[in-house]
Amino acid sequence: NGVVCFHNPLLSYLLIAGPAILCGTLNEFLLRLPNAISGLIVLSGTVYLGRKLFNKTVGLTAGWMMLGSYAFLWFARLAEADMSNLAAIVLALVWFVHFRHHTSFWVYLGFFLICAIGAHLKGMPAWILPPLLALPLTLENRLFLRHINGKMFLALLIGIGVFIGFFWYIGTGPMPETY
Repeated sequence: NGVVCFHNPLLSYLLIAGPAILCGTLNEFLLRLPNAISGLIVLSGTVYLGRKLFNKTVGLTAGWMMLGSYAFLWFARLAEADMSNLAAIVLALVWFVHFRHHTSFWVYLGFFLICAIGAHLKGMPAWILPPLLALPLTLENRLFLRHINGKMFLALLIGIGVFIGFFWYIGTGPMPETY
């Protein structure tokens, strides 16, 4: 009825459309490529998190267990946005773990932008899960006291603005002629 409606976030489609435009064709390989790359991000992020939080053996074991999981391999080969969303969640956690002792505005902004972009890939789990999963790590040694500051709240507001701003821009802009 001439109204833009988002049942699925557009960024997941742009990950497919971008390579298709560059290659001049759309085929099954290009449809599945973003999820395969996302699967590699999830796998390497899992290994990194295991190594950083525990030790090398835990990281490699977690990676091999994930690689041996039928569901992981199944979703990594499909042309769906689920693996891209998981990749954003894992990437946000990797970002947090790598910079968890830093209180720079840019570190906070990077975390919240990863969450905002991840939410545009599939949905709200990319906004909700990374902060919830990072929470126990901030409770150790009362690390959360260092992270509750104005820089973090400013970065959060910018991240929310990026997330909502995209919908506002698309929703208020003119409809394309071919729509």
